[in-house]
Amino acid sequence: MAISKETKTRPASDGAEFLRPSEQLTDDQLVDLYRDIHLIRRFSERQVEEFESGRMPGGLHPGHGHEAISAAVPRAVRPSDYLNGTHRSQNGILALRGVSFRRLWAEVFGRETGINGGRRGVDLMGTFEDDIRVWAHNPVLGHNAGIATGAALALQLDERDEVIVCLIGDGASVCGTVWEACFFAGIRKLPIVYAVENNMVAYTTRFEDMSPIENISDRASAFGFPGQLVDGNDALAVLDAVHTAAERARRGEGPTLLELKTYRFVGHFIGDPQVYRTREEVSEARKSDPLHLFEALLRDRGLLDDAAVTNIHHENLERIDAGLAEAMLDPFPNPADALSRTYRSGTYPMGYSS
Repeated sequence: MAISKETKTRPASDGAEFLRPSEQLTDDQLVDLYRDIHLIRRFSERQVEEFESGRMPGGLHPGHGHEAISAAVPRAVRPSDYLNGTHRSQNGILALRGVSFRRLWAEVFGRETGINGGRRGVDLMGTFEDDIRVWAHNPVLGHNAGIATGAALALQLDERDEVIVCLIGDGASVCGTVWEACFFAGIRKLPIVYAVENNMVAYTTRFEDMSPIENISDRASAFGFPGQLVDGNDALAVLDAVHTAAERARRGEGPTLLELKTYRFVGHFIGDPQVYRTREEVSEARKSDPLHLFEALLRDRGLLDDAAVTNIHHENLERIDAGLAEAMLDPFPNPADALSRTYRSGTYPMGYSS
């Protein structure tokens, strides 16, 4: 997958050089970004291990290959901005927004202490907690775009300074709900960024079999706002693109459609026979593994060596496993409270209250 890169700098309005956000990261911040990418990968791998052991209930849709997106998006926007991820990116985004691994694992295993009280499970986690601002993923394909667009309208009507980033998959990108939302957002110039995680296969349908055009981002012109094709395996490219789009939206200039091209290294779900692609194709795609690409970049810059990588991997696994051990001691929900979260009065998303 060849994607042309932007020029390193572009002139600012005063003639001075403009540095992209990725070029302003310190060495420590770059290492932290690598740590985050690995943390998300290892968390997903541990979920697979727990699922395959038979201990973990429900289903699992791993996001191996999407980690550059999950790690970069939270860094690209302000902590006060809202995020709405997919079932492949949401877990990592929640962890980077400060949700403890104890609460994440507790949700995975259906415990009362989970971020959703053990009621939504691994693929649908999210929260309306105002200090996190990562909304729950909607299981109806493409419908989170409509919900996020409604939130963007509320932000605009209240003249608030926040934006919302809505992540969807390439499968959702062919749903009418998404394009109806884009149509409305384009007219109103809403403060929203639509970002499609295009991993080239929707469930078992290859992208070229469900789209008459090569790039989803080309559709943006129909709605009156920009589209941009981005290498979704390049964490720095994702950071720059999302930041630029978010600041554009914040200035009142309206949405952007980002297409973050990546690849899913595992099946759509655990047990997927993957008859829609060959082992050779997957092996070739793994050469662009975002974790390995970023590690190689930092090694070239002298920011990582074998000892540092080993230490980061060990620390991340300790965090993940410590949270798992704590969560497994937590209680299951009381059946008598089954309807306690069906409706809640007094507190609403985005800080509103009755």
